[in-house]
Amino acid sequence: MKIPSLVRLPKYNKFTYEPRYYDPVKEEVTERAERIRREVEAQPSEELRGRLQAEWKQAQSRQETQAKQSSVSQLIFVVLFFFTFVGFIFYGNNALYLGLILIPVYIFLRVRQMRQNS
Repeated sequence: MKIPSLVRLPKYNKFTYEPRYYDPVKEEVTERAERIRREVEAQPSEELRGRLQAEWKQAQSRQETQAKQSSVSQLIFVVLFFFTFVGFIFYGNNALYLGLILIPVYIFLRVRQMRQNS
């Protein structure tokens, strides 16, 4: 319950404040959308369709090639690891040491080859 008083206290003032901010990502997206819209309007649809199909096929073939390369490299890595393990069981530490040398060498060669290709 409120206590009566002789002094009148001011009530709080409400105000509306909407912060303004700069969103560079949003501006970039809108600029890019506008640029793409202008390009689409400027080019005939058949030419655009042919260009998009060619780019799509090229990207798809590139992805398939990369997938094949990665699956082959994974298979080779697993085979090397398996032979190292089997060699360790049958021949002892010498096979383990040989495998521990061959696996990093293989990884190094693959990484170097990937860097040269890209």
